[in-house]
Amino acid sequence: MDKRIIKTKRTIKETFTKMLQNTAFDKITVTELCERGCVGRITFYTYYDDKYALVDEIMDDYMKEALDDYHNLQKENNPRTLPLEGYLNMLTAILNLYFNHFDFFSHAQIETNPYLYTSFYNRVFENACTYTQRHHEGMNPRYSSRRTTILLCNGFWGIVSDAVAEKKNLSESTKEIIDMYRAVLASDLFVR
Repeated sequence: MDKRIIKTKRTIKETFTKMLQNTAFDKITVTELCERGCVGRITFYTYYDDKYALVDEIMDDYMKEALDDYHNLQKENNPRTLPLEGYLNMLTAILNLYFNHFDFFSHAQIETNPYLYTSFYNRVFENACTYTQRHHEGMNPRYSSRRTTILLCNGFWGIVSDAVAEKKNLSESTKEIIDMYRAVLASDLFVR
């Protein structure tokens, strides 16, 4: 991809993230986004159909980053590809993504920006479902894969939201969340 295109898209994404600091997603307009980012509307529409397409690309970028992190974690601390460690590496990659891009994800809350929250949650949920279905050897959910994933994802976001609300240290929160999920994943929720 042309370096100018990469730079322009980065500017649009960074401007969007900065705007989220003070403006709810549904109040952000393409016109204001372009003005603040010093990007022409024609240029914006060259790359995106609308602000929803922009969010889709941002989320796709983030999911790719999380997937790369997951693969690195697997190489580093799960060379035998143990199912439990794989689940924990997936959760760690999601937490790393969330906290590394906190300036974005802190505004992707269901109360303030339901579209952003739902867009991210759905991507995480889809990836978690796929992971559960692909890696069921050694850790087969006792209940339906879909419902087990719903339980794990909703609990996960509840714990993350609570840690953020309490303004806990991010590394301590990550360790605590992973420890909690280690216990849950080692429970009889899964048949080994």
